[in-house]
Amino acid sequence: MRIVRAFPILLLATLAACGGGGSGDSSGPRPGSGGADAQAGASGTAVAHFAGRTFHFSGGVCSTVLDPNQFVFTEGDKVSNYFNISVLDLEKPVDHGGTFNTAVLYVDKGEFIFNPTDATLKVKDDLSGGTFSGKDFATHKPVTGSYTC
Repeated sequence: MRIVRAFPILLLATLAACGGGGSGDSSGPRPGSGGADAQAGASGTAVAHFAGRTFHFSGGVCSTVLDPNQFVFTEGDKVSNYFNISVLDLEKPVDHGGTFNTAVLYVDKGEFIFNPTDATLKVKDDLSGGTFSGKDFATHKPVTGSYTC
């Protein structure tokens, strides 16, 4: 286990997109990049819904604490293919869930797909997963989804 340090608005995820016919999913790098102390194995999954499309992510690494300087769920190459969810409103790390302000970012092949910057993240008390919702910064369209560890 390793701690991933990054800007609070980034939570990287490899895009192992595996959606149903024509959902707009796209493939990305293999899991295993990133990680940190306080990050648990690469078995997390996430799904996001945006603009009538569904995006699936697998092989995620989940955090065992919530920290504004660390990822909650992480995968990806950190360059051109990633999915980010970050807790923004913590002053210090916590080891339990709750409702938090979050930023979500999905980049595929270097292109921003969605980025709800004023979103809500509801994390299960045992940190085993959660849900997120917000509006995309550029289009103001809703972005919703969930992740599990």
